[in-house]
Amino acid sequence: MFQAEACLYAWNFLTDILRIPADRLYVTYFSGDESMKLEEDRECRDIWIKLGVPENRVLGFCSNHNFWEMAETGPCGPCTEIHYDLIGNRNAQELVNSDNPTVVEIWNLVFMQFSRDISGRISSLPTLYIDCGMGFERLVSIVQGLHSAYDTDLFLPLMKIIHKCSKVGEYGGQLKDINSSKTDTAYRIIADHLRAACIMISDGVQPGSRNRGLVSS
Repeated sequence: MFQAEACLYAWNFLTDILRIPADRLYVTYFSGDESMKLEEDRECRDIWIKLGVPENRVLGFCSNHNFWEMAETGPCGPCTEIHYDLIGNRNAQELVNSDNPTVVEIWNLVFMQFSRDISGRISSLPTLYIDCGMGFERLVSIVQGLHSAYDTDLFLPLMKIIHKCSKVGEYGGQLKDINSSKTDTAYRIIADHLRAACIMISDGVQPGSRNRGLVSS
């Protein structure tokens, strides 16, 4: 039952602390994989149902979506994800894990239970671990009632600085569709690079021609 507390903490943080409507959330779990000789993670499924998630919002997916591994070998395990429906007031089951931009993953709990060796054989780990991945920027946009992280107060100050320095039109918030603005796309790219550069410099990485300095250049 090492999964139960992690699921509870994630759910309570989203619904009680951040006040995200529970009726917009969908949960996925590992449905098993015959090639790896791994059964469905029914324990995880049952935990979510006990927490009050309706059964039709607890969805099983194969290893392509709900089994995490960092490489061909090493620690790995089934995972459970929480997805948020940006639209609401509809049945969005079919949109989960379908690359639909209106249903986004905001939380991932990886249950590190196994290790894969070079032959592909999976064995149990002596100690169990949980890896938590939370989409911070996505959560900020959801809490602020926006559809894009670039419209949040995380990025808008950067957009204003870029506008001041570039002397081009202001950032308009147009996303990738038929009316998408190339200027807005450029704003987002520059903002991403500026933020990455600031983080690297704060960690002592200076632009250069070798090693990690080359990456930051």
